[in-house]
Amino acid sequence: MSIGKRISEALKKLDEKDFEGALIPICIAIAATSTKENPNINGDGKKYKTMLRDNVDVITFAGFGIILKEGIGFELSNGSKTWDELLYHIVRCNLLHEAKLGEQVYFEEGNAFGLLDDKILMPAELLYGMVFAVIGSCSNSNEHLEEKRTIAFGEINIDLDMLWGDKVKIMDLLEKSGPKQQ
Repeated sequence: MSIGKRISEALKKLDEKDFEGALIPICIAIAATSTKENPNINGDGKKYKTMLRDNVDVITFAGFGIILKEGIGFELSNGSKTWDELLYHIVRCNLLHEAKLGEQVYFEEGNAFGLLDDKILMPAELLYGMVFAVIGSCSNSNEHLEEKRTIAFGEINIDLDMLWGDKVKIMDLLEKSGPKQQ
């Protein structure tokens, strides 16, 4: 098993618009990558949230179309959550420990987000940002996908395997055109 295999699974689920199904391999890939990137940090949660914060630029640019250097905070009935806490505790922990997405979060196609009736609408494009964070990690430069996958950046089609370990190139492509999944 490899991180590349998890990302391949996530991309297949994203093709099917199965956002919850895509989140499971994405969360596993982020956890594995965060352990490789942050071996000196104690605690899986701290490592995971550190990776999210370290990649806030690529995640939010792909997800929202803008770079949010500090992420986003949400005021929920059970307390405030930063975006990395939300993605770790309500998304990742619920999926992996409860076998379902936390009831306070739902994902829809596009890049709209907001808070309505104590539920957070998250853009499905955010999942691509999480995928790009894993692919762009220099600790994953030797990974590859199970099968050839391309993504269109404007008029340019890029083989995703050419982006492993190169966050700078991913950000450059995102800034020039914004992604459209093929």
